[in-house]
Amino acid sequence: MSITHSPPELSEEDLSIEVPPELCSQLGLDDAANWVRVSEVNRFEWPGIHLRTLPSNPNRYDYGMIPPEFYEKIKAKLYEAMMKGRVPSAKR
Repeated sequence: MSITHSPPELSEEDLSIEVPPELCSQLGLDDAANWVRVSEVNRFEWPGIHLRTLPSNPNRYDYGMIPPEFYEKIKAKLYEAMMKGRVPSAKR
């Protein structure tokens, strides 16, 4: 899954969830609209080469925790998309 500023195209509206502005602020994301895309899932070893520190704080690796309700919303949308065969998995 990814987070992007690009609004979903009509064909992918059901594969995207807008991140609430107050959550963007809590996570340190910018003021532009942010969208979680469930249209692709990456698999990788954790921790691994993909782990990076925050640009604003080299002592931290996380942007924060998302609320359980928002996580469940993402998880449900991902599950629905996977059951429809719409989510390719890429090994990174």
